[in-house]
Amino acid sequence: MNWDQQYKDGQGRYFPNEELVRFLGRTYGPVAGLGGGGLTAVEIGCGVGGNVRALAEWGFFTYGLDISQESLKLARKYAEEKRFSDWAMYMSYHAPHGFNFPAGSINLVLDVQTIQHLNLADHQTMYQAIRRVLSGKGGFFSIHWVGLVY
Repeated sequence: MNWDQQYKDGQGRYFPNEELVRFLGRTYGPVAGLGGGGLTAVEIGCGVGGNVRALAEWGFFTYGLDISQESLKLARKYAEEKRFSDWAMYMSYHAPHGFNFPAGSINLVLDVQTIQHLNLADHQTMYQAIRRVLSGKGGFFSIHWVGLVY
C-alpha cells in the first residue's frame, strides 16, 4: 500500500479513535491539559495526529511514529495549528525495527490498526520491543483487526 498517496488523497483522520478516548478517560481520569500529566506515550502509526492530540490533552508528551512522510508532514502542521506541538514529536518509523526508546521510559504505547499489517514474526518482534520500553506501570492500547496480513 502506498501510504503517502493515501494521505495526499485526504484520507487522514484528524479526530481521535473513540475507544482510545474511552480508555484514556477510564484509565487516566479527566483531561489534564496539554502536557500537564508528566507522562510519555508513543503512537505507532500516528497518521495525521488525531490520537496524538488526544494524548496531549490527557497530559502526555507523545512520540508519533509513521512510515509515511506525508502523514508526518500533515501531523506536524496539525499540531502547530491546534497548538499542541510542544507536546508532540513526530518521527519516521518502519515497524517493527528500530523502536529505540530507553527501557522502561514510556507510560503508554498506542497501536490503532498498525501492527495488524505486520507478519507473525514481526508481531512478536514488535510486542517484545513494546514490553521493553514500557515503564513498570506502563500500558499498551491496541486495536487490531482479526487475522494477519502476510
